[in-house]
This record gives sequence, structure tokens and C-alpha cells, in this order.
Amino acid sequence: MHDICFFTSVNSSYQKYIPWHIYFILKSYPEASVMIALSGTLNNRTQRAIDLLDGNFTIIQKAFPEYECNNQDTIKCLRWLTLLPQFLEHEYMLIGDVDMAICRESPSLIEQHIRHCESLGLPYSNFIRPETPTRMSGVHFIKTGEWFDSTTEQRKKFLRLLRCGGIKFNNPKGHNEQLLYSIIKESEIGLPPASKPFRFMTEDYSRHISSHHHGIHIRAIEHGGFNRLKQIPGYIDFSKQIIGTCKDPVFIGIDGIFPEIGKHIKFVAKCYERLGGRSI
Repeated sequence: MHDICFFTSVNSSYQKYIPWHIYFILKSYPEASVMIALSGTLNNRTQRAIDLLDGNFTIIQKAFPEYECNNQDTIKCLRWLTLLPQFLEHEYMLIGDVDMAICRESPSLIEQHIRHCESLGLPYSNFIRPETPTRMSGVHFIKTGEWFDSTTEQRKKFLRLLRCGGIKFNNPKGHNEQLLYSIIKESEIGLPPASKPFRFMTEDYSRHISSHHHGIHIRAIEHGGFNRLKQIPGYIDFSKQIIGTCKDPVFIGIDGIFPEIGKHIKFVAKCYERLGGRSI
């Protein structure tokens, strides 16, 4: 069993996704740890949903006091620049977005990414977006100690620049993913190979990773419906878990507090059922 911590940074307007994020990770990987750095404080509604959860998770409130703004792009950038002492207690980390409903896979996402790291000969697993060659994907798996040791100077540099608004981006989309690319490039740790696009991934990445979201991207469903999900490789593999999860008492409890999010997951479950999925 591999030791892994899932980490993300969240601004206050996105905190409604925190209970769902923790729930799905620990439902799928109960042996994992979850850490969330929140720019503000938990509101009463989110706290009520958090109180329904069990497992190894930590939410750090007011995590970035030196950043007075609650700018979404700034807080996303900080997920690549933050090093908490607790991180180094874990062999591996997966850093990504809070609006992901992580599902169990076989092989597990940990095993998939370890194989990809070994194939690349790098302490991380990720890919360069083919349509924007100065931008990584937002799902970043790392060998914790080696990654942070190899990127120390670059993270310090970009933290200073972020504080004074001195980071300039070439593309208006995906600022934080462009920052991650710059950290890797300037550290000389090594970039992944350029590869042809393949259904929101690259051919090289898809040889090792079955689904780059490792589950359901909730906000993508909110905006693109089930047709958006169907474009993702491996989407059908999550059907049994999503259908079964909607019957779980904890899911039902969180849905009672955040029905505006739960309805999208239940919609996906119904779509899966129409495709012949069965709950587990």
C-alpha cells in the first residue's frame, strides 16, 4: 500500500466543493490523507457538511494571510508554491482542483502515476497540454521529497513575484498551469516529452494513465453535461461507483446541504444507469 496525500488550495467562493472532494477521495482511497488550504474560513454550511465526514483529512483555514486578495487565480497558483511540513510525511502527493470527485480505479491512480514517473525518469507525472505548449495539466502527481528538493529555488522566486503581482502569463487561460510549467522548466528537473493529443491528454500520457481526472470533474458536468464527461477516456469505468455512491447515507447528507452540487452527480448516475451501469 502506497502512502499518498491529496492536496489543493481553495478560495472562499469554491469552498462548497470541499466536502464533496474529501468525501470522494476517502470513499475511494480510505488509506489516503487529504489536506486543503483555504484562503478564508469555513462558513456554517460547509462546516455542517464537513461534520458528516470521517477519515484522515485536514483543512487549514486562513492559509494564506499574506495574500489579502481572494483572487481565484492567485489561490490556484499557491497550490504549486506551498510546502507544508506535513507534506514531507508522505511518499507521494496528488495536487489538483477541489471540484473533482475522485473514483477508485484498478490499477489505482497511485500505481498508474508511479509507472509513468518511472517511464519518464522524473519525480512527477503530468503532461504538457498539446494545445498550449507552455501549460501543464492541473492534475500533478509527485514523489514528494524529490519534487520539493528539486524545485526549491523556483518556488521561492515565484512566491516573491506572486506577492507583488510580477508574474506575467502568455495565455489568458490556465495561469496556474502555466506557472507549473515555468517551475518545471526553470528547475531543469526535466519536462515530459511532447506528444500528440489524445482526448484531453497526450498519447504518451494515455499509455500509463487511464483517465487524467481520475473521476468526475464536477464543474465540467455543470457546464457541459454528460456529453462533456463522455469525451474523457475511461469515463464508463466510474459508473458503478457513482451509481452506488448516490445511495450512501453520507452522500445523501451532503446532498441535503449542497443540493446544487449533488444534483449534477445524481444526474451523472442516472445517465450511467441508462447506459446499463449497475451499482456496487
